[in-house]
Amino acid sequence: MLTIVLLLSLLVTFISIIMTVGNALSRTVLAKFWALTATTAIFISAFVFIIDTFHLLDKEESTNPISTLGIAGEANANSVNTQLDSLVNAFDNNQLQAGKPSGNSNSGVLPNKDALVNADTKVARIMLVDLFAKRFSDNLTGITAQQKEWLIQNAHLYPADSDQKLTEIKKVCITNIKQEQITKSIDLYRQKIVSASGVVIEKLVDENSNISEMQLHILANDGGMYVVYYPQTIDVTVGESVTFYGTPIVCNIINSDMFGPVNTVLVYANYINRQIN
Repeated sequence: MLTIVLLLSLLVTFISIIMTVGNALSRTVLAKFWALTATTAIFISAFVFIIDTFHLLDKEESTNPISTLGIAGEANANSVNTQLDSLVNAFDNNQLQAGKPSGNSNSGVLPNKDALVNADTKVARIMLVDLFAKRFSDNLTGITAQQKEWLIQNAHLYPADSDQKLTEIKKVCITNIKQEQITKSIDLYRQKIVSASGVVIEKLVDENSNISEMQLHILANDGGMYVVYYPQTIDVTVGESVTFYGTPIVCNIINSDMFGPVNTVLVYANYINRQIN
């Protein structure tokens, strides 16, 4: 509507200016009329133009797909964060710490998990690793859909609790890999099994859970740091050398009291071998 008024005002202004110039020399009443009409039309045109400009700007902002996407994305992100925080807080109310981790709370033991356990404990463990990965990464980065499907298909290998399974994982395992390679291109290893050796600097076990599991913080021989989630418990002590086999899940920079900020990889382990001298 404003646009139509603006066009009419501009048309009247144009006609009025022509008529004013045409009758200016005669100095008649008609010339004065057209001069007044032209002046009025100019003011009306300017006013309508300003109002119409603000109207168009408001309309563009309200229909801007980027703006709309940003608002929707922020709302979705807040919703996801709220749901995750509620879930984590519910678990933390029943959390039983086997020991306090050094440096960063995200590298602590998993929350009390008995409520998540169903008939298929191997799938339940994958769900727990996914939750822990989200907390570990600080940005909701957990197990990807493709990796989750792959882990479920190979759930019988976590843990590799028989000689046959151990032989199977060793056949496909990527050995002699440096932690730096994993942190730079972790997507290449999310559906692989890797192995590394190092020293256990911390051991966490939730002895009150119905699920047999443990978490080891391992300083690898190449200087890399790993948080290894193992769905079984073994008799290993801090300071002991081990070799682990497992699948990288996610990586993050963890602040350690001992080493400061350290690139750390969360690994879902198949097998841990004690290197007893």
